[in-house]
Amino acid sequence: MKTRASFRIVLGTVAVAALLCGCSGGKKKSPGPGGWAASVGDEGTLVETFGEDPWTARQIADVDLLAVSCVNNRVGWAVGRDGRLVHTVDGGASWALQRSGVDSDLRALAMAITGDGRYAGIAVGDRGAFLRTIDGMNWSPVDTSLIETMRGAATSVKATLLLASGDTGTLLRSEDFGASWLGVGVGSANVTDVALDASGNIALAVDDAGGVWESRDRALHFERIYIADRSLESVSLGRSGDYAVASGVRGLTLVRDHDGPFEIVDSGTDVDLHAALVGPTESEFYLAGDHGMLAESRDFGRTWELEDSGTAVALRSLEDLEAR
Repeated sequence: MKTRASFRIVLGTVAVAALLCGCSGGKKKSPGPGGWAASVGDEGTLVETFGEDPWTARQIADVDLLAVSCVNNRVGWAVGRDGRLVHTVDGGASWALQRSGVDSDLRALAMAITGDGRYAGIAVGDRGAFLRTIDGMNWSPVDTSLIETMRGAATSVKATLLLASGDTGTLLRSEDFGASWLGVGVGSANVTDVALDASGNIALAVDDAGGVWESRDRALHFERIYIADRSLESVSLGRSGDYAVASGVRGLTLVRDHDGPFEIVDSGTDVDLHAALVGPTESEFYLAGDHGMLAESRDFGRTWELEDSGTAVALRSLEDLEAR
């Protein structure tokens, strides 16, 4: 019988990361049938489900929760408003504050274990906030001369490729764990999110002009492959790179399977969607958005079932370690 994860809230802003990373201190719980799934949003809200249980909502922080990333079932990081950055090494039993050195909101985070066992990753946010770490403990600013708001971050397995995206067509790539960055052209709209498959060979980016951009050469060159009539806010790639889901305003949902073209599907809602996720088995997809909207598909995004999240606040993030 599965048991619910339990942990002590030391820093309320980020206690959610223990659940989002599957950091229960025990067996890793995965989204989908028989597993775990979670979403975070405004007013420090966490919405979660275990197995076939109903979704439940509760407030665990006094600020909006924005992003979280884990590298295994014990080690994780979370970022949020006012440059908050914290770290757990014991599956969420305790959290230590890490110095970010910024007071800007941190909106995106991507972490991975390198080939030699180090923790490497980036955190990005408002007013060009851009941080990197190569040990998971010490964070340093990256001198990119950016002033744009940064909204997306992605990593391949072992952090062999890191991506960061932001306003006015900003998309940067790094193959040296964030020490140096190369700018890549992806139009002039605000690049709201970016995603990688496990290998880093395939990358997707979406923008607020409805564009979907794709690269098949490790994010060196991007081509716009789709234009929607509304802004897109989130994109997710499955580990294989074959399956993808993107979401945006007024319920806009695009899916791709078996490496085919993107197609619009009926998500069953017309609220603004802020998060999309391809699950670990690549058959289950998730969406989250305004007014506590949650939806799940178990047929590669072809049909969607709306879930009762138990909250009316905007949900802004979906996260799962195994889907990276």
